[in-house]
Amino acid sequence: MSKRQPAQIKLSQLQAGTKTVTVPFGGIEIVLVFNAGFWTCRTEREYFSGEGSFAEKNAILIVKHVTTWNITDDDGKAVPITMKVLEELDVWLVNAIIDAMIKAVNPNAQNSQG
Repeated sequence: MSKRQPAQIKLSQLQAGTKTVTVPFGGIEIVLVFNAGFWTCRTEREYFSGEGSFAEKNAILIVKHVTTWNITDDDGKAVPITMKVLEELDVWLVNAIIDAMIKAVNPNAQNSQG
């Protein structure tokens, strides 16, 4: 009897895809779409080493991996996802966004540290 070979999985399948999350914060809901494969071994190494605060590292991850969100200016125009914008947001909101992203790809995560 021959052993059955496991199905081949392409690397691109593991890295592809997006997720949508809703982040409740202060009575409002921020909805964002991000690259589901954002937390890699390299991401983790960079996140937990080197200089910079976790808030700054969270902002960098958001800029790199969030593709859309429902944040607008007072005229209803979409606010770009940039470091300049994120540096002006409440740090707890930035952290809540990362926590939601991590929990969306790892339902067993307790917080942004996994």
